[in-house]
Amino acid sequence: MKRLLILFVIFCATDYLYAQKIQLGVRSSLLLSNQNYDMLVWQEKLVTINDIIIPISYFASSGKHDYRMGLGVNTFVEIYPYEAKNISILLGVGYRQKGFTTQYINLLGGSTINESSNNRFDHLSISLAERFYINSYYITLGGYLDYLIGRKTHSEFEYIFSHYKKDELSPFIAFGKNIKVAQSIFQIDLEVNPSFKNMLDFGNFFVGRYNSSIKNFAISLNISYRF
Repeated sequence: MKRLLILFVIFCATDYLYAQKIQLGVRSSLLLSNQNYDMLVWQEKLVTINDIIIPISYFASSGKHDYRMGLGVNTFVEIYPYEAKNISILLGVGYRQKGFTTQYINLLGGSTINESSNNRFDHLSISLAERFYINSYYITLGGYLDYLIGRKTHSEFEYIFSHYKKDELSPFIAFGKNIKVAQSIFQIDLEVNPSFKNMLDFGNFFVGRYNSSIKNFAISLNISYRF
């Protein structure tokens, strides 16, 4: 993590020295996020019957959860290198929510009740991207370095997410347009952010038994304003 931050600072300083034009901006995002899981290990709770404790058992499943809506905010600098009219480099830092919702069965008073859980992951997010302009339209290609700073998850996932990794590198692609409102220029784009990194680390305990994985996916609608 520290090495990546050092490289990020060096890249920012180098681009600043060779920049022809620099613009600051802010961005707000509405995200839909999800998690795809494969051979996910679940831990069943201990059950006591007649003072006898039933041992913990494990099982695995594959699939994906339901989407969760979240928010994101970001400050960025857009740098136009010398002699590059339609290409820029964007460096940003901000906060992003990711996560998922899911259905579970709650046994309450002998009755079976289907309930939903809303699971949120809070990230400090650093982004680096290159943008290509075609008239008022643009395509952005880049990546995120997300660092987990907090989470609010249902108790049924506590065992799983106690083995959740803190940092994640993931690519993204966005398609957008400049929109002029009065004398101001806003940017609106649709962004797709898949992840190919397995976010679980069970150590050596399940080696040879389960090849468990969780991979994040997010799609977002972003609105930006440059000063």
